[in-house]
Amino acid sequence: MADSKVAKQRPTCNVEGCDRQAAPGRKGWCTKHYKRWRRHGDPVFAHHEKSPVRTLEDLLALCREEPCPRPELEGPCMVWTRYTTAGGYGQVTIAYNQILTHRLAYELVHGMLLPCVQVNHRCDVRACCNPAHLKPGTHTENAMDMVRRGRWSS
Repeated sequence: MADSKVAKQRPTCNVEGCDRQAAPGRKGWCTKHYKRWRRHGDPVFAHHEKSPVRTLEDLLALCREEPCPRPELEGPCMVWTRYTTAGGYGQVTIAYNQILTHRLAYELVHGMLLPCVQVNHRCDVRACCNPAHLKPGTHTENAMDMVRRGRWSS
C-alpha cells in the first residue's frame, strides 16, 4: 500500500482581490494584511493615498467660500477645509511631500517659485487659497505687513 500524501493547499487571503495564501493563525489573512491590521487597525490600510489635488480647480473644490476680512481684495477667501498645520495653514501631501496649499495655489497660477521665496497672504487668512489674495515675498516683508496691520503680538 503506497502512502500517497495529498498536500493540503492553504486557503487564500480573505481580503477581496488578494490571492496570497492565508497564514495560519492570522484571521484568514495573508501576512501582509495581518501586519497592516496590527499596525493600523485596518487590513486594507493604504499608506499613501494619491492626492486629490492636481489642478487649481481641484484645490479650490476642497475649500469653502468665506467673506474676506479686507474688502479691497478681489473675491472671497477660499478657505482650505482639509488638514491644516498647527499654525493654521492648509497643507496637502503630493508625491510624499507636504506642501502648503496657499503656495500650491499661487504656483498653479503663476508658475514655480524659488524655495527662498515665500507666498504671503494679503487677506491675513492663513488657510486662504484664493490666488488673488496671495503675493510672493520674503519673510521680512511678511513680518513688516504683520506689524503694519496690527497682527504682531509682542
